[in-house]
Amino acid sequence: MQATNDDNSIMLIRAEPQSVEAENAQHEALVALRGCKGEVVVFFHGAGVDHACGAAAGSWQRLAARGLRLEVCSAAWQRRHEGEPEAPFVLSSLVRFWHRVATGYRLVCHREAGRGSRQGATWVIIVTAAPSEADSREILELVLAGASLELPLAVIFRDRGCGQLVGEFARGWRQLVDFDLASLYYTLCAEDFEPGIPASPLDREQAGHLCNTARGVICP
Repeated sequence: MQATNDDNSIMLIRAEPQSVEAENAQHEALVALRGCKGEVVVFFHGAGVDHACGAAAGSWQRLAARGLRLEVCSAAWQRRHEGEPEAPFVLSSLVRFWHRVATGYRLVCHREAGRGSRQGATWVIIVTAAPSEADSREILELVLAGASLELPLAVIFRDRGCGQLVGEFARGWRQLVDFDLASLYYTLCAEDFEPGIPASPLDREQAGHLCNTARGVICP
């Protein structure tokens, strides 16, 4: 029987090589490869693109020999490296990542990503990176790519991530509100926090409910 998109899986990896998150991600990829009937894709984004070069590439290449497809975000790669990654890594795009998710690929990932009912309509992205973090801008690009496909998105800014809703950092996120591309929320911020753009506050219980009833959750 031919595999359908529901039989396929995709994993988003933004953790840098040699981190605990990266080690967990490799384990998750192996589990997915063993249990999936169809295609298993690993998509590297942000600092995760460094898995496609140097010593970090070896373990992924061995998994690719067992059927894992390795895709690297072209924009994130070009910011950090010249040329193209070596095979079996191939350049791809955030729009391609979201297209797979939207057409039924099961999202499996480390941290909080992939949780949700899978029956809901909205995709939730949790932003915890402070504006000063090197790849915080790439999280906005991730959301914008999903919005370009008109997917229903909710973005929750949490802890240090709330800083992206004030000052000059909020300008990029404002386009999501101005053009009704996503709903913005914030939680676990300072008591006197005031966002610089329209965003709704959530308490812990409300944020949990939004995640639990979502189509899926991504925590970059």
